[in-house]
Amino acid sequence: MVKRIHPVEKPRAYEHDYITGAMVKIYNFVNANKKAVFAVIILVIIAAAAAVTFEIKKSQAKENSWKELAMAVMFGDENSLDTVPAKYPGTDAALYSRYFKADAFYGAGNFAKSIPVFKELSAAKNKELAALAQLSLAAAYQADGKFDDSVKTASDFLARYPNNFALPQAYLTLALSQELAGRKEAAVENYKIITARFPKTYFGAFAANKLKDLVK
Repeated sequence: MVKRIHPVEKPRAYEHDYITGAMVKIYNFVNANKKAVFAVIILVIIAAAAAVTFEIKKSQAKENSWKELAMAVMFGDENSLDTVPAKYPGTDAALYSRYFKADAFYGAGNFAKSIPVFKELSAAKNKELAALAQLSLAAAYQADGKFDDSVKTASDFLARYPNNFALPQAYLTLALSQELAGRKEAAVENYKIITARFPKTYFGAFAANKLKDLVK
């Protein structure tokens, strides 16, 4: 009986699945380019460490800027108000420092000097500060005798910030400037708005007294 001779089967090559194949390729690449790969890893680590350090320093600088501003405002130190923007440019504390400096000018009766600062800050990206500066600008225009500019600025404030907490003040500034500019009817209308919307406030009481004088 002739014995059958089965052909010898060649061993099959190991077929990697997709993930295993990818891992092998990565391993082979790293093995062949150890120096370059390790250099990249080190650079990534250094960059990450630098980013963390930058954020820590940035946070510390922000905290320090507010501390220095608070001290300057507390002690009324105008020189320190100039120092904060110089030491911490581009920060909110620097912007508020400039606002308080303009407010100091206003308080000293130097309205003309406060106006350009309030005007610039009214365009700030910080919306809370911008609103505060615009309302202060309207008041500064009024105090400086520029009633038409005050009316326009106060009106723009009301249109731009219809829900702002300082609406009563804005309406009062507007009405007073209109009255001082000789626009009696317009002033009366805004005094009426104040008494209707803010009856139990200082502004409401002030407006009510104004109406007694203007409407007879």
